[in-house]
This record gives sequence, structure tokens and C-alpha cells, in this order.
Amino acid sequence: MIKKGQLAWEYLENYRRQALPLLDEFFHTQKEEAKKVGKLPVESLNYFHDLCRRGKFIRGTFITLGYRLGGGTEKKKILLPSLAIEFFHTAILIHDDIMDEDNLRRGIKTAHTYFADYARKTKIPRPEHFGLSQAITLADTGFYLSWQLLLESSFPPYLKLKAGQELAKYISRLTYGQMLDITNETSLTTNLPEPAAAGETLKRILKIFRYKTAEYTGSLPLILGYILAGGEEKIEALYNYGLAFGWIFQIVDDLLGIFGQQEKLGKPLGSDLVQAKKTILVYYLLESGRQDLLNQLRELLGKETITPVDLEKAKQLFQDSAAYAKAQQLSQTYLQKGLEIIPQLSSHPTDQDLLKSFLYLVLEREK
Repeated sequence: MIKKGQLAWEYLENYRRQALPLLDEFFHTQKEEAKKVGKLPVESLNYFHDLCRRGKFIRGTFITLGYRLGGGTEKKKILLPSLAIEFFHTAILIHDDIMDEDNLRRGIKTAHTYFADYARKTKIPRPEHFGLSQAITLADTGFYLSWQLLLESSFPPYLKLKAGQELAKYISRLTYGQMLDITNETSLTTNLPEPAAAGETLKRILKIFRYKTAEYTGSLPLILGYILAGGEEKIEALYNYGLAFGWIFQIVDDLLGIFGQQEKLGKPLGSDLVQAKKTILVYYLLESGRQDLLNQLRELLGKETITPVDLEKAKQLFQDSAAYAKAQQLSQTYLQKGLEIIPQLSSHPTDQDLLKSFLYLVLEREK
């Protein structure tokens, strides 16, 4: 059976085929420059290059889609600057992995883990500290390589400036969302709010979703591409469509973190439980008012290690409380919101079909 996200998947894969050679060429040039500095910068770029290549490339694809919706026709011209957001995303994940203390990302060791191992092999003192230091520095490098791609593109300076202003604005909001997300991890094991307070909990969760994921994943790249095409009128509609897309993305991310397959995700299952995060699943379990299920959840939240048995128990808890079903229902609500906005973005049937397909693609994703 052909999935509703198939058209978007083909568009995404076509983008990857065209963008990856440019990405490889860019890194080849950067590594040649890094050789003049030393071995470790080259080693770092090798790691970053590999990690970047393993991404889904949704955000870069969305820059080209926004460019298309803005009337842009020079498809090759938009490809290299579209990678700017992929570089930034890869860099921010390195920092995210440090904060979450994860050891696996996109199927390989996280940066701080990789460089700690590098230190052990090369007899560098304090390998854990070395790993953290190198990972932070490498992510910083990624941020500036991202700006380099945008600023050195062949678009008119006034459009690059306008795009840069939007990028800075939304990235600042992303960092604020991350601040909220970090505080969202604390005190759940002993201080689960009462069901009566669940409404406020949902508002907080959705606020985190908006600033940490939805704007940055959906709205920002569409707006960047649209601006680089010279578009002005549809920015609000692009924002709202992207927001619906991003909310679905994060809801599905929460579901996959428990119900997904690790070999497809490329990161550990159950890490939200280890970090005691108030995910959308936790919220709906809380809303159920089932004290027996809440007590069992407390036993899992904050555990140092989540075993396969623990994971199965968590799945059962979220299913028994209807949390899983309600989270899926919420994603359907945002799907409908996204679908309703599409006519404001384009009257062309092909564009409309593609925009619909992207909403279904993120809903159907397995990684």
C-alpha cells in the first residue's frame, strides 16, 4: 500500500541526492584547510561530516520547498545555503546529547562519547572532560560553518541579511525552549502534579514543543527559503503550516522514544524516562487520574538504566491509560490544522499535494 507521505518522501530523497555531493565537497575543502592547523581539527570535521550525512534532511528540504513556494526557480542556487540549517541542526544535537547524557546519536557514538574514547586511545588525561570540551567546541564550529554557507551563497546581500535576521530570531527562541525543556526534567519522580493541574502541564509541554521543535523544524526553514526567493506575503501562513508540522514531529518523536525501534531511530529508547521528562505521554497518563498507573510510572522515571522489561512496562502503562491513543489523536488535530492552511500557501495542485504529503510523512515516520 502506498503511504500518503510517499510524494514527500520522493521529494526528500531527491533533495538528499542533490545536496549530499555539495555537502561532501564543502567538507573536503574544510578538511584541507584544517590540515594546516593539525590532526585533531581534521578528526573533528570527519566526525561532524559523518554525523551530518546521517540526518533526515527534513529542514534543508523545507528550505527548498519554501524557496519554491516563494517563486524561486534556480534550484541549484538554493541547495548549498539550504544545508546551513542541517549544519546548525547537527551542531545543536551535539549540545543536546551532552545535556541529555546520551551515548548514541544517528546510529553512532555521540560526540562527547566519541572524543572521550579518542582521548583514552591516545592517552590524553581526563578523557571524560576532554570529550565534553571537544564536543562543545565542535558544535561551535558547526554553528559558524552554518553561517558561512548562508553568507557565502550567491543570493543578493539584502535577502541574506533578511534571512539571517529570521534565523537569529528563531534560534534564540529555540534556546529558550531548551531552557524550559531542561527544567521539565526535574522533580517528576517525587512531585507528579495532581490530575487537576494537568491542563497547566499540557500548556507547558506545548510551549516547549513550540519553541524547542515546532518553529525550528517546520516554520523557520520554510520562511528562510521563502525569503531567499524574495517572498513576503505568505510568511504568516508558512509559519502556521510549519508549526502544525513541527508539533506533529515532536508528538511522534515522544511516541517513537517509547514505541519505536532503536535500529531505525539510531538513539536509545526510553531516554525520556531516564531523564524523567514530562512528555505528552506522561501528561495523558497523568490526566487519566489512574493513581495505580502513576505509582508504577514513578518507579520508572529517573532510573539510571531502562531495561527491555522496563520499556515493555512503560508501553503497557501508556496504553492502559489511553495516553498513547490520545497522543495519536492530538497529532491528528494538528494534521487537520496543517491541511486547512495549505490553500493559503499555493493554489497549484502539485504544490498542495506535496504540502499535504509532508504532513503525512512526518505522521508516518519511524525515525
